[in-house]
Amino acid sequence: MYFPRVVNRMLITWFGCGLVPLAPGTAGSIGALPLCWALAMYAPLWVRLVVAIGVTAIAILGSAQDQLETATKDPQYIVIDEVAGMLWTTLLLDAQSPLSLGLGIGFVLFRIFDMTKPPPANLFDRASKTSPSTFRRGAHIVLDDVVAGLYSLAILTFILHQFRAAIDAAFNAALAR
Repeated sequence: MYFPRVVNRMLITWFGCGLVPLAPGTAGSIGALPLCWALAMYAPLWVRLVVAIGVTAIAILGSAQDQLETATKDPQYIVIDEVAGMLWTTLLLDAQSPLSLGLGIGFVLFRIFDMTKPPPANLFDRASKTSPSTFRRGAHIVLDDVVAGLYSLAILTFILHQFRAAIDAAFNAALAR
């Protein structure tokens, strides 16, 4: 056991987001947005990186513990992996970024990659259901979302970089009204 059972359940469901009966993964991703916003607004890149690594590690340990305690392989109520994925997606957003737009695009990209699971995310997803080791199942539950987050980060960064001038012009026009 890595965490007291109640604490682990609170973390892996991301304070209850994973208990939503319809689309708990989406609820977990939405539940991650305030943390992503706060880090982008107030934390330097190195802090955002440490938090992303730390949440990923906690997610692996918490998911592994759940796999040890229950018979359900890769249950939908575990959404801390979505939180880790969203942290990786928004890693390069900061207070100078068009933050609301970046969070919105990042959220959509992450959900697309999380649902479609392009390689190697699909391999981690498959292993989360078939690995005989509870620790490995816990790691695989999380790593498919980390991969989705890294894909999302790459595309989000490209979009914001390529369209920066147009985004800035649109925001300035909106503010001038």
